[in-house]
Amino acid sequence: MTYRDKSYKTGHDELDMEIMDAYNTLQQLVPIHQLRRIEHRIHDGIMLRMKENSTRVCRKTMKAWNECVNTRSGGFLGWNQCMAARDAMNECFRDQNSEENYQKVRLQFLRGELFDQYKAQTKAKVEMYKAILPGLPMPEGKAALYAERICDSSDDTSQIVSVGDPQTPQDG
Repeated sequence: MTYRDKSYKTGHDELDMEIMDAYNTLQQLVPIHQLRRIEHRIHDGIMLRMKENSTRVCRKTMKAWNECVNTRSGGFLGWNQCMAARDAMNECFRDQNSEENYQKVRLQFLRGELFDQYKAQTKAKVEMYKAILPGLPMPEGKAALYAERICDSSDDTSQIVSVGDPQTPQDG
């Protein structure tokens, strides 16, 4: 990371040092020509995650501002009455999209914590669907394809057998 002036203090803090340690670990694992692409994908993922989170958290203030603007007459004089709602919405987004939140999510990305959370959520969804639909037949030839998508890497997938193996010719 570069040395930059933050709004509340100057220079590196403990979170920056943790990010640098995680980034150095990533540099040792990934070839240098792929590292820049990974950095861009991490940044894009963080920005998308923060945008979705801020939209979810600030939904009430967005609705209040939208209703205020839609009920007023057009032009600056009508919308001037909605400045408080606009300021509240902007403040909510500013709080959600802060540098601290960005760095926390970046650290979770670099450590792999977000991937572990995603795997746990996916596994919980699969277990829920298994409980709801216990006898649901798998489409022919798709069991082996779905096995890696829905099972954790530590699960034993050797018992999953496809009904119609696409490798063997079908009688017919």
